[in-house]
Amino acid sequence: MIWILCISYFLFTVIIAVLCLLLLRNKLPISRIIALSIALGLATFWLVHIFIPSIQLFFSSLNRIEYGYSVGVYVTSLVSSLSFILTAIITFTVLVVFNYQGRGREKLATNLRGFQIDYVASFLIIGACVPIVFFVFIEILKVGLPLFLINRISILKDFSAFTVVLNMLIFLGASLFFRYLQMRNLKSMIFFVLFSLSLFILFSLIGSRNSIFIYIGVLLFAYLVCFRKISIFKFSAVGAFSFLSLAVVGSIRTRLEDLNTGMLKESIHKSFESTISVFGNDEILRFLITRRDDFSLQMGDTFMSGFLSIVPRFFWEGKPLGAGPLVTNLINPNSYIYGSEGISSYTTGIVAESYLNFGIFGGILCGFVWAVLMYLVGKYKTKSSLTFYLQVFVMFMLSASIFYSEFLGFAIRIYIISIFTWSVLFVSKAVRRLSVSL
Repeated sequence: MIWILCISYFLFTVIIAVLCLLLLRNKLPISRIIALSIALGLATFWLVHIFIPSIQLFFSSLNRIEYGYSVGVYVTSLVSSLSFILTAIITFTVLVVFNYQGRGREKLATNLRGFQIDYVASFLIIGACVPIVFFVFIEILKVGLPLFLINRISILKDFSAFTVVLNMLIFLGASLFFRYLQMRNLKSMIFFVLFSLSLFILFSLIGSRNSIFIYIGVLLFAYLVCFRKISIFKFSAVGAFSFLSLAVVGSIRTRLEDLNTGMLKESIHKSFESTISVFGNDEILRFLITRRDDFSLQMGDTFMSGFLSIVPRFFWEGKPLGAGPLVTNLINPNSYIYGSEGISSYTTGIVAESYLNFGIFGGILCGFVWAVLMYLVGKYKTKSSLTFYLQVFVMFMLSASIFYSEFLGFAIRIYIISIFTWSVLFVSKAVRRLSVSL
């Protein structure tokens, strides 16, 4: 059976490679932003649910939860994950076929009239983020950086929604990036580089390595959609750099935690652990399959926690937790107690979380919803640079949900950033109307 499994891994690798090639070459009657998003989704699916499992199949010591799983568990995991991606592809194909009105009308209107910086909106974004940054730095100074990194979840537990607003700074970085592409001068380049470095430092300090990846992804998506033909080499190179950046930042964070506890381990082993923590969601799925009798299907509760993320927990103490804490307590019972010090949770990705909620049929249900959301958001006709950045942000988050966090993790980002973006646009337009009337 093991060789049948290996052949299956190889065949699906070839199929995914062909599909990504067609999408990146823009040979399908869909908008470029949708093509890019699906290509990223397929690439991350291959990395998380085919490539890494094939390595762990032969090198069982590389599993981070348990040292070995039977071949039957690998087969069940492959079937569960394939049910998600195949359902998504079929659903998306049906949507495109039944809504196809000619290639010219299907393309997304991305030829915006320049990417002028909206100074009113920028001022509002900065005004909202400065107090949050100030609060974070005060907390770091109180407890010290290593201790803050270990206990950042408990320290920021009542302010997590506010720290998510810092992701709005990604849109300012995108504005400076397009400003540089327009001006092509040293001044605009220096502004963009300094701002990007500041964002990297800020996101690293608050332990948000995912935000660094999102920033790079949003810039890459926006650039490819608007200005250049899609280069497979550049797409792959930037994608690989982004993935490695996550691992490096995680490794640095882990090193600081070890220095604080006096338990510095071998660098190579820690770096690998960090990489697996980002891309090891298939092992979470395998673990859930082996422990199916130890938990009840959540029947959508962890997804509901994402919809309820905008409700502060101090208003509702019993608000459902996301999939991460539940899985963490399955692996290490009572290790995740909300509000306690030093807590950290595993990440699931949407495929494993689908299984946690609906069992073997979860991939089919969630694959359908994922494809519909991707299609609807991708077809939206943006009318300003800020809404375009928001669209790219949401599409990137949807495509990266296969390996990024649990549903709660990216739902709260999408909710808060969307609400804040539309609020900024509303206030910005009101200010302009007032200035004209005066």
